[in-house]
Parts: sequence; C-alpha cells; structure tokens
Amino acid sequence: MNADGSNIKRLTFCEKSNCFHYFPTWSPDGTKIAFSSTREGLSDIYVMNLDGSAQLRLTNNISSISSYLFPYWSPDGNRIAYVNFVSDGETGVYIIQIDDLNTDSVFKDKSIQFPLKQPLSWSPDGVYIMSTSHDYQNIYLLNTLDGTFQKVIGSVISHTDEFEYFRCPMWLPDGKHIIYYYEHSVWTTTVENGFYVIDEFGLNRKLIVSGEGEWHLKGCPAQTINRRRIVFSAISSQEPDKANIYVMNIDGTGFRRLTNSVSKEDSPRWRP
Repeated sequence: MNADGSNIKRLTFCEKSNCFHYFPTWSPDGTKIAFSSTREGLSDIYVMNLDGSAQLRLTNNISSISSYLFPYWSPDGNRIAYVNFVSDGETGVYIIQIDDLNTDSVFKDKSIQFPLKQPLSWSPDGVYIMSTSHDYQNIYLLNTLDGTFQKVIGSVISHTDEFEYFRCPMWLPDGKHIIYYYEHSVWTTTVENGFYVIDEFGLNRKLIVSGEGEWHLKGCPAQTINRRRIVFSAISSQEPDKANIYVMNIDGTGFRRLTNSVSKEDSPRWRP
C-alpha cells in the first residue's frame, strides 16, 4: 500500500484454513519480498516480486518440529539468511544462495537458541549476522565465513527479581557500531529503557533515546536502506491497549510519533 494507506493490494493467498504468511522483508533494491509461509503445511521461506507475481519456495522443510523464520536479505541481495527454529533440537541460522538455491548452515547450537520474534541483522560488508538469545539476555555475532560466534553484550544481573533485556540489535552504517533496545526491570516495574549504541566489541555504551518508562518497544524496528533512520512501534505506558509508530535518526535526533491510533499499530517497514 501507499504511505497514506491507499492502494492496498493483497499479495498472498491461502487455500488452507491454517495457513499463515509472516515476516515479510524487502530486497535491497526494492523489487522483491521474502517471507515465511505455511501454505504447504510446514513453515518455509518464499520470495516474490513486488506485485505478488513469481512466488517461489526457496526451502523444503520436511520436519514438523522445524519452523523456517525471519528471512533477511544480505546487503548485496544475493543471499537470504533465516532461522531454523527447532522446538526440541538445534536451532540454527542458514543462508540461501539465491542464484542456485544452495543452502548452507552457518551456526547450530542447542544451548544458544534464537528468539521466535526477533529478526537477524547483516553487517554492511555481508560477513557478520547479529541476533539475540532466546531469553533476550545476550546479543551474539555470527561469522558467516567460518561459522564462529561471539557474545557482544549480555546481562550481568543475578537477582531473581531483576531483569535485563537486549533486543533488536541492528548495524549502523559504519559497520563498527550497533544500535539496540535495552530494558531493565525490577519485577514488573521498568527502571530504565531506551535505545543504546555500542561498538562491535560491546564497549563504549551510549544512550541515544530514553523511553523514561513512558513507552515500550513492540516488535523490532526497521532501518532505511542507508541505515540512518529507524521506524518502530511502541506501546504507551499510560495507554497499554494502544501502540503507535515512531521514527528517529540513528543518533536519536528527529524522534517523533507518526500515528495516533486507537488500536495497536505494528511492524512498520521502509520501502527501499
């Protein structure tokens, strides 16, 4: 649809009652969309043209305990990374080579499961992929060349009534810094939340925008193609039944609310 909500066009269809299409993501050149779908019974990764034509299944999931989720294009548009979420096994990150549909496993580890509702993020040079652990308490960096991984930042709190969450890490344009959403809570009370920036080694942490307990992130933000602005959905602490769309520059300037919804606006995405 257009930015003003006009010209809505349906791109996908389900012949089965329990079919779902989810996690759409634009290709870097804006001509294609990758998404997850259960149209064939199990969750697989698909790609289609911008107008919904030429829909093609890229994966062939044969396991009922596996879900192929969060397709994310590499910066050059030649590869798609996705998460194979296994309910009782090794959750892994895989990469599809678009030209020949060759699939390689980048990382598999049962102890470091990836969250079911968090997308991946490619580094600008296409070498690294970043995501969070399933409990949102660590951010990990995966090397797509050798399959190794390292923890960038994580929770150091050990109290049972106190929690730290690190969500939605995204690379900045220089490929050396990361922006992420952080929340620190004691029981159900938020004492600190907002967007922070750190370097690729987990150092030099800097607050960019504070939620001040007034709003809480819903879903994950989306970056513009040049990675200089983000758009996201947030829930107001005063009106927990409502969520609105916000936008800001990566340095925290230009922060403003775009919508004034009576319901919950969610999952905004930029068109390249």
